[in-house]
Amino acid sequence: MHTLLASIRKEFLILIRDWAGLGLIFLMPVALVMVMSLIQDVTYKKLDETSLPILFLDKDQDELGIQVKQGLEQTGFFKVSTSVGGQPLDESTILKLVAKGDFQMGVVIIEGSTDAIRARGQYFVQQTLLGDDEDALPPENMDKARIVIYFDPAIKNSFKITVRTTLENFTSKIEAGILFRALSEEVAQYLPEPPAPVTDPGEGITYQEIYATNEHTEIVPNSVQHNVPAWTIFAMFFIIIPLTGNIIKERENGLATRLRIMPGNKLQALGAKIFIYMMVGLVQFSLMFMFGKFVLPYFGLPSLLLGPEKIALLLMALATALAATGYSVLVGSVASTHDQAAVFGTVSVIILAAIGGIWVPVFMMPDLMQKASIISPLNWSLSGFYDILLRGGGIREISDNLFLLLAFFILTLAAAIWASEKGVRR
Repeated sequence: MHTLLASIRKEFLILIRDWAGLGLIFLMPVALVMVMSLIQDVTYKKLDETSLPILFLDKDQDELGIQVKQGLEQTGFFKVSTSVGGQPLDESTILKLVAKGDFQMGVVIIEGSTDAIRARGQYFVQQTLLGDDEDALPPENMDKARIVIYFDPAIKNSFKITVRTTLENFTSKIEAGILFRALSEEVAQYLPEPPAPVTDPGEGITYQEIYATNEHTEIVPNSVQHNVPAWTIFAMFFIIIPLTGNIIKERENGLATRLRIMPGNKLQALGAKIFIYMMVGLVQFSLMFMFGKFVLPYFGLPSLLLGPEKIALLLMALATALAATGYSVLVGSVASTHDQAAVFGTVSVIILAAIGGIWVPVFMMPDLMQKASIISPLNWSLSGFYDILLRGGGIREISDNLFLLLAFFILTLAAAIWASEKGVRR
C-alpha cells in the first residue's frame, strides 16, 4: 500500500510541475466549449430570435409581391431592405451587393407574376366548365410566376437550401390564396345569379413543434446542452498527449525499468498512473460542466441543466475517464517514440470523435459512417450523456453505455500490459 501511495504521489508531482501541460488539459477545453457554444447557439434558437438582412425588389407591384414582402417580415428571420443608402433598389444593384458579400441574399419578384397565377386559375375553370377551349393556352405555354433569389457565392449550400425551402413553403401558401380567389371570381361569371361572397378559409393544417420529453424531464435542447458534454468527452480523451509522453519518457530514462525490478506488485506504478489521470478526467468533467452551468450564461448563452440524475452523470464521467485513460496507456505502451504517440494519439482521437458524433450528429452521416460510429467509445459516452441531460435517463438507461466503456477500459489495459511485458514497439 505504501508503494502504491508513493507511486501516486510521484505521478501527481510530475503532473503539477508541467504547467503548460496543465493549461492544455484544463484551459483549452474550457475555451473550446465556450467558442463552440457561442458559434452554434443560433442553430438551436427559434427562427424569430435571429435576423438575416436581405434585399427585396417587388417588380410585380401586385398581390404576390406585397404578400411575399409581408411574409418575409413576419417570419422574424429576415430583415427586409427595399433600399440601400436611401436609394431604391434595382436588380443590377442587388446582384452587385450580394456578389460582393455585403448581403447574403436578395429576392426579386418578377413583373406579371400575380397575373400569371390568376391566368392559370381562369384556365382551370374554363377547362372544367366549358371543356376544351381552342383559344385557351395550355398551362405549359402560359406565363409563370417567377421569384429570383440571389445568393452570396460564399454562403454554405446547407443554409441556401434551408432558406429556399422556407421561402417555397410560405410562397406556396400565397400562391394558393391568389389561385383560390381567381377560381372563385372566374366561377362566378358562369353562374346565373351572383353567388354569396366566398372567403378564403385559411390554412387547413397548422404545425406545432414539441420536443418529445417524458415525465422525468422538460429540458429543452440548446447549444450548451449539446456542446458541453460533447467537447468535455473530446477533452477527456486528449489526456492521451501528456499520459503517453509520461510513459515514453519513463521508458527512455530507465525509470520504468527500475520500477519493474523493485520489490512489490509490478502493476502498482501503472495503477498510480491510471488513478491520477482518471482523477484528471473527473476534474475536467467537473470544471467544464460547472463552466457551462455558471459562466456561459454571462456570455448570453443558456445555463447547462444537469437534471436530477446526478449519480448517473458521475458514473458516466467516471466510465469515460477510465476509457480515455485505458486507451492512452495502450498507445503509450505500444508507441516507441514521442512523435509516434503524439501523431497517432491525436489523429486517432480526432477520427474517433468525428465518427462518434462529436462534430456532426450521427443521424446526419452517410449510412456507412452511421454504422461505423458504433465502434467509437466517444459515441458510447456521448449517447450516455445525452440520455441523462436531454432525455432524463438514469442509471438503467445508460447501463449499456457504461458496460461498453468499462469493457473498453479493461481490454485496452490488458492489451497495454501485454505489450509492456512482450516489449511490443513500433
